[in-house]
Amino acid sequence: MLFESNFEPVTFCKIDFLKVGDTLFSVGSTPTSFRVVNAEVLKFFEAFPCYNLGIKRKEKVTLVDSKDLKLGDLLLTMGRFLSPILLKNQQQIDFFRQWGMQNFVISLEQNFQPNQSDQLKLQSKFLSAHHQDRTANEENLHLGKNSALEKKDALLHIQKEGQISKFTSKIRAAQENKDKLEKLQKGITTAEEIKEKGAEILQDLFHKGNLQASYLNGTQEIAQSICQNVQENENSANILALLKDHDDYTFRHSVDVANQFLYVLLKMNAYGEDDLKNLTLGALMHDIGKSRIPSYLLTKPGSLTESEWKLMRMHPIYSAEIMKNLNMLPSQIEIGLKHHVKKNNSGYPEGIDFQGMSESARLSVIADVFQSLVTKRPYKVADTAFSALKKIKIGAEDLYDSKLVEIFIRAFGVFPLGSLIRLSSKQSGFVIDNQKVSLRPVVAVCFSNDDNRLQKPEIIDLSLPDNMELEIITALDHRVFFPKNDALTYFLKI
Repeated sequence: MLFESNFEPVTFCKIDFLKVGDTLFSVGSTPTSFRVVNAEVLKFFEAFPCYNLGIKRKEKVTLVDSKDLKLGDLLLTMGRFLSPILLKNQQQIDFFRQWGMQNFVISLEQNFQPNQSDQLKLQSKFLSAHHQDRTANEENLHLGKNSALEKKDALLHIQKEGQISKFTSKIRAAQENKDKLEKLQKGITTAEEIKEKGAEILQDLFHKGNLQASYLNGTQEIAQSICQNVQENENSANILALLKDHDDYTFRHSVDVANQFLYVLLKMNAYGEDDLKNLTLGALMHDIGKSRIPSYLLTKPGSLTESEWKLMRMHPIYSAEIMKNLNMLPSQIEIGLKHHVKKNNSGYPEGIDFQGMSESARLSVIADVFQSLVTKRPYKVADTAFSALKKIKIGAEDLYDSKLVEIFIRAFGVFPLGSLIRLSSKQSGFVIDNQKVSLRPVVAVCFSNDDNRLQKPEIIDLSLPDNMELEIITALDHRVFFPKNDALTYFLKI
């Protein structure tokens, strides 16, 4: 049946009837607004049991690049991101241009986005479709059959129910956010235990000198633990790496790289269980060659001299030699040897063909660079995760596998979990969920607009209609707000 609203007739359908060219105003009980622009987007929905889709067809849209964006444009999709965003200021446009994003689908119609009242009506209708204790008249209304209710009465019924649905939806969303956060916090605690144990084992390996294959037992156990925890609590180790600094960089860096490397491999959904474990062990051991580098070079606070740098650049070769002596797999040895190789030959060791590298080795390059950028060192300040991803994006064409860069950024989100961001309200908080809409995540607001720490954080879902006026202004360095290195402690108490 058709539900008449003031923005266009909308029909309700199941996923079977969805086709390329449709504009969705809601999915299930969630109000939204974006266009099914191609078969790939259609397959995304076909992969999930989506029902009660509110759609409008024959929508007028056009495809543009970031240089063609202008104030007032309504972005329906951004590359592969599905997200309706109205461009209200120049800062938003500059953001997309700085990232070099392309393929924006924008609406050519004025007043395209449904207003809040319409969204509530739609939301109410979809929620009520799932209630099992409805009367026959109400069931007929939702299924589009002959209804005993007049059209006017039906609209009034839906409007009234919308107020209740809005309230219950907020309660449900708040509980879901709380459950996700509690699971995340539990995973972080487990990840920290794994990280400490892993760093201890690697440190012991560094000091053993003549390594034997039997010494790998401990690292294999850590690799197994990393696989299990990342699969169960995928973002926990990433947040731990972002929010807690350590002095013994070398050992914990290896654990962090292994975690983030595995996290992206899982998102790619192209590797079997044994491959994931083996590659994670390779990433965990990628810097073992530094055990042959004088320790004072690894912790030197200033720049290395030319001779010192030449020695430091030998560590990937040493890693490959040690891993080979330990009878590790070729795919693992390749990560040890090639994790500093760049597409434009600016990396090391020299003479390695970047295009001839395996996908996993090319991914290890990105994971190693990202973790190095976000880590505080004696000779440099740490980048925010947002800034690190931006630098990697800028270097995608010259330095890295550009396809893997896209996958890496999509896996983490533009604002990764654990990022501290500032909103247009001048409040600041941590990103705690970015799975629904990457550019409009769920934020735990921890600081007021005058940067005072709140006693009780406020959870704000930027993807909800009520919060569309709020924008993310910038990413912040949590070390400024938590100078005692207690950001993780605070996060675990949110």
